[in-house]
Amino acid sequence: MGERTVLRVAITITFLSALVVLAGLVILARAQAHDAPSGWAYPNSCCGGSDCAPLRAGDLEFTSQGWKVKLTGEVIPLAAAQPSGDRQNHRCRTEPDDPRSETRCQSENGAKVCCLFIADPGI
Repeated sequence: MGERTVLRVAITITFLSALVVLAGLVILARAQAHDAPSGWAYPNSCCGGSDCAPLRAGDLEFTSQGWKVKLTGEVIPLAAAQPSGDRQNHRCRTEPDDPRSETRCQSENGAKVCCLFIADPGI
């Protein structure tokens, strides 16, 4: 093999190695897109990749009708909220880029289930 051939092989191997590393990073980023900062994984049925996030203290208010999301004014029935997997409150929105969008909800076996995760649902 000539010197140029060896150089081309080395460049090709380096380029392919960089592509493999980049692909791995993209896959890792997508795998963690459903994870809360604590590492708890949001259910796939709730999260579209960037629409779930922890709520700050004071973002929710407990009422007799359910959990009031102060930012939107919506009230999520107590039975529709879900227990949190990391003892923090979280909410998944219908519009990922709009924090004022409504909480994502769906019907499951005839019951309304919302992607509002409560740290202490026994309140």
